[in-house]
Amino acid sequence: MRSLFQHLHFVLGNPSAISADWADYASGHIGSDIVSLENYDSVLFIIMTGTGGTGYSQVIVEACSDVDGNDNTAIPFWYWKTSTGDTWGDRTSATVSGFAQSATADLMYAVEVNSSELTATYKFVRVYLTETNSAAVSGAILAILGNPRYTKEVMPTAIV
Repeated sequence: MRSLFQHLHFVLGNPSAISADWADYASGHIGSDIVSLENYDSVLFIIMTGTGGTGYSQVIVEACSDVDGNDNTAIPFWYWKTSTGDTWGDRTSATVSGFAQSATADLMYAVEVNSSELTATYKFVRVYLTETNSAAVSGAILAILGNPRYTKEVMPTAIV
């Protein structure tokens, strides 16, 4: 029997090389680590905010032609939001313009991209946050890749 861990692959979405301070995780404009969907059907970016709930960003998803972020283009996507910890709102579609985060502490957003929605040129994706209110807000981004094309005890890297 395969474990849940073997069906998912976790990537730290905003390592310190991208977001130097989780106490103000979206300072300026940041893109998450770029992940490859070559071996997965989908990715779910979890964006978590904590204290300092007055800062917020515009959230978009970019498809890229490689892991370096070349030839990036904004794409439409789906997302969910919760402010209660585990009771999620309805699935909401976002255009290429994305959506604006709420200026509230203790929120989570789940942003989903399916590989079937990407063209052959684009197998890599990231979330990109454009800070629209510069007040500090703590937070982090986690990328969860799911439905692997094959399973192993420990899945290979998706950030090459």
